[in-house]
Amino acid sequence: MVKPEKFVQIVKFKEALKKGKETEKEILSLIQSKYPDAFIIDGYKKEYDIYIPEIRKSVEVKQDYKSEYTGNYVIEVFMFGKPSGLLSSTADFWVFSDGKKYTWTTRDIIKDKILLENYKIANFIGKGDVESKKAYLVPKKAIEDTSLMIKYIGKLNKNCDMCGKYSTFTYKDDKSTMKSLFPEVNWEEQFVCEGCARRESGKKSWEKVKRKAGSLL
Repeated sequence: MVKPEKFVQIVKFKEALKKGKETEKEILSLIQSKYPDAFIIDGYKKEYDIYIPEIRKSVEVKQDYKSEYTGNYVIEVFMFGKPSGLLSSTADFWVFSDGKKYTWTTRDIIKDKILLENYKIANFIGKGDVESKKAYLVPKKAIEDTSLMIKYIGKLNKNCDMCGKYSTFTYKDDKSTMKSLFPEVNWEEQFVCEGCARRESGKKSWEKVKRKAGSLL
């Protein structure tokens, strides 16, 4: 007979799995708007969740709604005593969903950030899991600040800081150069829509400035 606490864990695991699959379908739909042959890998595959044959690229989808409260993304590295997550994935892109936005990045970017900031591994049993896992708790801001692209679900929760309009894409306006030239000025970070980012960058440099993952969508 299954113990009550074990039964609850199984139910939570099935619920988490179902929500994860729904998020995969949402990401797939976005990708298929440009690459219709993209598809979700059936069953469980540690390496990646979605494959895009037109460009021979793969995507790992990570749903973490709890990050809205904790402020961290869970980057799993070991489960059941074996490498998992960051250590087993071969995906070209990683997409995090917190229920409000999709943040595109890569394994290498995440690994570099973990090494640079010297984040420590945590051991815990996640919601829906039946055994403990080893994972890094990486601040969402760290992932978003180094991301390739952030695509908001629906409208942005704030306006573009330049034109005041809503946009499904946002770019962080880097003020580091201005801060070094005019340190006496209190430069504030700005988040701008794609149209304003393109205009400020200029046509000649736009191809170099725009976020690489943007070509997927």
